[in-house]
Amino acid sequence: MFSIPSIPYRDEPHAPYWGPINSQTNFCEEDHIITQYIAEFINTLTNVTYLYYAYKGIQANSNRHDAILRNLPYLGLAGVGILSALFHATCKDWTQWGDDTSMLIATSTVLHRVFTYDKSLKYTVVSGSSLFIFMVAFIAWHCITDETLMHPVLFGIEIAFVGIQTRSIINLRVADRSVGMPWSFVLELHGWWHILTGIGAYIFIALVEYLTSEEAGQALGQSFAWPGKANVLETIDERKKSA
Repeated sequence: MFSIPSIPYRDEPHAPYWGPINSQTNFCEEDHIITQYIAEFINTLTNVTYLYYAYKGIQANSNRHDAILRNLPYLGLAGVGILSALFHATCKDWTQWGDDTSMLIATSTVLHRVFTYDKSLKYTVVSGSSLFIFMVAFIAWHCITDETLMHPVLFGIEIAFVGIQTRSIINLRVADRSVGMPWSFVLELHGWWHILTGIGAYIFIALVEYLTSEEAGQALGQSFAWPGKANVLETIDERKKSA
């Protein structure tokens, strides 16, 4: 059917180095088809997107006096990349907990920045402490009960819906094998989830940082990595025209 050069899939997967898979969630990519050390190869590899944009955000703040506070969301984004990669590489229950909770923690750092903008130090500390206590309690409950419902609800109904839909494409395995590697990697849609949510999360974090800083309203310069600058400029221009 396809005449382009490709590498055929193995008849049987490699024996998993990390032991049997026992995570609650297992995505559509075939497990251990590339190596015994990585269960879902593309889903693991594409987490580099989170790390790249976390690096770009931290790099942009390297000379700022409040770099530590500004970089908390980017460190959270990096945590998502690391823990998500660990989960997809092993598909173990305890690494899934890390993947689940890292998304909530990263989002919480941005929410805290938004809700404490232009507020008093007391309000910032109290709200941050309250959010921290809530997240610790939820994470402990989430891991102890090994539940899978409240995490996506807390993270967001829309994001949860996209994630659930991604799991429904398991039938693409047939297409994967007919195309062969590496072309079939394009069909690993959860990998695209990592790439696109990495870009989206970066724009989200960088825009909040910009709007809640003393640079708000000034020229962006080179502070936004691609494609953030183009998207932010377009949004600001539209707001100015409608004002």
